[in-house]
Amino acid sequence: MSVQFFNYSTTPPTPEEPLYVGAVLDTYEMNGYDDSDWYAIVWDADKKIVTTVRYDTTAFAAMGRANVDATDDVKREAKAYATKIIFENLKSDHKVPAPGKRVRSLTKRGKAVGAVGTVLRFENSKFDSAWAARYSPTKVAVIKVTDEKSVHCGRNLYVAPDKLEVTDDLDDAREFEYLADATQYAHTHDFRDLFHGRWGKVYRAAELYR
Repeated sequence: MSVQFFNYSTTPPTPEEPLYVGAVLDTYEMNGYDDSDWYAIVWDADKKIVTTVRYDTTAFAAMGRANVDATDDVKREAKAYATKIIFENLKSDHKVPAPGKRVRSLTKRGKAVGAVGTVLRFENSKFDSAWAARYSPTKVAVIKVTDEKSVHCGRNLYVAPDKLEVTDDLDDAREFEYLADATQYAHTHDFRDLFHGRWGKVYRAAELYR
């Protein structure tokens, strides 16, 4: 039946023409402060995208229902779409500091001036006030210095993420790595992980990308 809405102006309510037949990938509930909404994750064959459709809510009279019925072909199309979105995101975020990336410090003073190294991880700053540490901690990048000419070579330095410049080039080899990562993620996670409106990996990015 896929996504089925009802016309409540009639008695009894009249079922409308089913939508996205054979294209409902999953469903999920979104809980708000006062009400809850239910969404279907669907493949839009005309636009060649994955999108979501709200099919029910507690905010007013019932709207409809949805059944997961995606065919194998639709699932393959949706996974390919997710792969494309993740791949594009990885490329666009290439210059964003992340663990494993090589970086250069742009700070103007302190030990980290001009430091070159690799991002190990992000952690909370030890210089935050007690209130900030609890409610709004400042994140710093932990950098392992790899420049043999630096007196800090081999040591870890702490730098604000916005004071780092990624030095890795986006070459063919790196793009191939990103494509492999995108493919693996898309094919090892379910459609809720990929397209949930609040915490899905690619749903919001997909909205921007298209």
